[in-house]
Amino acid sequence: MAAKLNSDPNAKNDYRVVIKCQAGFLTIVDVKANSPLECLKRFQPKAVQSIEEKHGENYFTVFALKGPRVYIASKDIYESNMIQYNWYKTDMKRIGKPVTEWDRENKITKQS
Repeated sequence: MAAKLNSDPNAKNDYRVVIKCQAGFLTIVDVKANSPLECLKRFQPKAVQSIEEKHGENYFTVFALKGPRVYIASKDIYESNMIQYNWYKTDMKRIGKPVTEWDRENKITKQS
């Protein structure tokens, strides 16, 4: 069972954040926020290991680290300066998009 953080009651989305505490243990926290970037800003950035966004009954990864580099990042996190400032070893060209954003792009191109 994940811990619940005092969240914004007016927030739109549910997120699950995996953080590494000072002792080195991984902890899972459920958060309500309007965007993955807002969720990331609630914690010390280097402590966050991954962020998952809830869609229906499932959680999809929208931010993930692989070693000292960012492996997956949502569009709002990608466009902010947080990656360059906190994870300077990351090659910005190699960051993957979350599955949730692939679906949005495919739906837009199919409708056109």
